[in-house]
Amino acid sequence: MTESISLLPKISIVTNCYNHANFVGETIESILSQEYPNLEYIVIDDGSTDNSWDGIQRYGERLTGCERLEGYRDTPVIAFNSGLKKTTGEIMMWLNSDDILLPKSLFAVAKIFSEHPEVEWFTGMTTTINQRGEIVNSKLRLKHQYDFLIGNWRVIQQESTFWRRSLWEKAGGKLEGEKKWAFDTELWTRFFQHAEHYH
Repeated sequence: MTESISLLPKISIVTNCYNHANFVGETIESILSQEYPNLEYIVIDDGSTDNSWDGIQRYGERLTGCERLEGYRDTPVIAFNSGLKKTTGEIMMWLNSDDILLPKSLFAVAKIFSEHPEVEWFTGMTTTINQRGEIVNSKLRLKHQYDFLIGNWRVIQQESTFWRRSLWEKAGGKLEGEKKWAFDTELWTRFFQHAEHYH
């Protein structure tokens, strides 16, 4: 690798896992196997009742941090906020425990943010995989503030959306939990108040 760690922005990722023992290992591997040298990666077990925690602990020494929250919560927002609050990277995102990042994604993300200071958040191509990890659909969906204003907010794929910490802080620095399963959409609404969305 020709680029030193100091030249690459620190990327912070949080994964929250609830009963995804069959998938969480692949999620973690998809991030760690990229060997991005300036990575901060935190994995949280959100009260799983299966063997998820055992799977997460196998990666303990390679993670920036991992923790287990006891009990049940009806929204993942609490766990995500707990993890995101601990991060320090210039670039941020979260990845669910049944999703993956494609190879070299983090280097592509770093290149975009390093070469384009005007970009505060962006989304990659909407890509879907099946349970065998095979790509079954990939499509570019352009979404701008106008789409949100007219109610056509689908789909800004959370799993491929990255943002600068400065935008996160301007937008309130946390996920809101009132809309239990639309908290990503609510965050994008706040992001739109401060920055243009890129693809």
